[in-house]
Amino acid sequence: MSEVIKSVSQKRLNELKRTVITDAIDLVLNTICDKVSIDEKDKSFTVKKLTKTIELIYKLLGDLNNDQFPSEIIKSLKPHITSKLNNTFCFKQPSKNNNSNKKSIFESAPIIFYPNIQLALEISYKEIKKDIKLQKLPEHYHFFVFPLTMDDKEYIITYAEENKYSKREIIEILLDDVEVSKDVLPHEIKTKYGFI
Repeated sequence: MSEVIKSVSQKRLNELKRTVITDAIDLVLNTICDKVSIDEKDKSFTVKKLTKTIELIYKLLGDLNNDQFPSEIIKSLKPHITSKLNNTFCFKQPSKNNNSNKKSIFESAPIIFYPNIQLALEISYKEIKKDIKLQKLPEHYHFFVFPLTMDDKEYIITYAEENKYSKREIIEILLDDVEVSKDVLPHEIKTKYGFI
């Protein structure tokens, strides 16, 4: 009889632990959703990727606290993606009825290839000695150094380029190893090389 009571008690305790874990994680995720605001263009999750991430959180929770949360409890947890979570972290998949509109927009928009800069030398992000602010994270870019002679002065331009379709973001312009303003470059040069 005592074994039955012990078994039922353990089962009920595991159910309570499971409820506590799911409620705590839901509370944390909903609080994050309330406090965080992410622009649509910066959202990087799909529902599937967000689900996998939450599953990983569950797994790490079980690995770090195995004595408090047995693995059978952790394995039984399934992520529940609420609409609040979805709206906060997941980008919107294009709907099928909008494809015709997008197709016509893309067909009418010209594709601009910015010319290769022959003298540009690709460098590592680690070689840049100053703090930089880019529109995206550094791993999205390739970094280059480019010597430019203008008005009998040789400038060294360091820039970041996402790909051959994107504008090049100027990081710094040096004249005799001294940083100068980005306004030194005339509009024609910026247009010619696709600098912003």
